[in-house]
Amino acid sequence: MKKNLTATVLILISVIHVNAQKFQTGIIKLKNGTTIDAKIQIYKRDVILSARKITYQTGKQILKLKLSEIDHISLGESIYSPFTSSSGSTKLGKRMATGQVELYRKYGTRPSTVMTGAPGSAPTLTGQDMFFMDYVVNEKESVWIKKSNLKATILKFFPDCSQLKARLRRNTSLESKFPAKAIEFGNKNCN
Repeated sequence: MKKNLTATVLILISVIHVNAQKFQTGIIKLKNGTTIDAKIQIYKRDVILSARKITYQTGKQILKLKLSEIDHISLGESIYSPFTSSSGSTKLGKRMATGQVELYRKYGTRPSTVMTGAPGSAPTLTGQDMFFMDYVVNEKESVWIKKSNLKATILKFFPDCSQLKARLRRNTSLESKFPAKAIEFGNKNCN
């Protein structure tokens, strides 16, 4: 009886969490030139999670848009744009650096668990953790930046830039925490 009650409570909490929709006022600019003033579904302030579509609200209507229809979304101080990843799929990312080479941050969530009870017992699902992945993008390709390949990825987009190479050698901690700074430097100082 106690196990059934606990399971029921956990299911109810999960359903409430999934169905609790947050919206933030923003502007959606479509590729056809149309502008939509709407409330856009968010995970938390200025953070949009999206797989293939975004959800937005105009009046009492809740609608969905395919990423392929969107040019960009203005949400507070943030701009989100669709981009094509190296796998060929379209993703929605927050613009972190712009220019000839751009940096996009794609947000996602994963279940968070906590070990409770006796050793060997199953972990308990406690909610969701947010994470992000940064992608460097130009006209030809996009590459996911990992900590292990940060310098190499950035230099791949600026192969003949000795200034950026020297900067990355000298100041690795800045670029590893803020790859947008390295991309901005490359766009400004490298051709």
